[in-house]
Amino acid sequence: MADNNVGSTYSYRASKAAVNAVFESITENLKEKHVPVVLLYPGIVNTALDLRHGEGIGVSGAVEPAEAANGLWKVLKSKGLESGGMFFHRSVEELPW
Repeated sequence: MADNNVGSTYSYRASKAAVNAVFESITENLKEKHVPVVLLYPGIVNTALDLRHGEGIGVSGAVEPAEAANGLWKVLKSKGLESGGMFFHRSVEELPW
C-alpha cells in the first residue's frame, strides 16, 4: 500500500490489500494460540515467473531461488508473536504496508 508511486494496476493492488486484510485477521485469531503469523516478500527472484513485468531472469538485483528461500527461512526463525501481522523482506527488513 505504501509503495504506490505510479498508480494503475488497480485489480493487483486491490487483491494485495485483500490478502493483507485476511492475514491481519488470521494474526488476531491465532495470537491466543501463540502462533506467530508474518507475511514474507522474497524480493526479485531469478525465475521466469513474471517476465512481462520486467521481473526475474537477468534483472539487476535478482537472486537465485535458493538464496531467496534461505533469507525467508532466516526471517521465519527470527520472528515471534511480537512480529505478528508484520511484512518482511528476505533481508529481515520490515516492509511498510
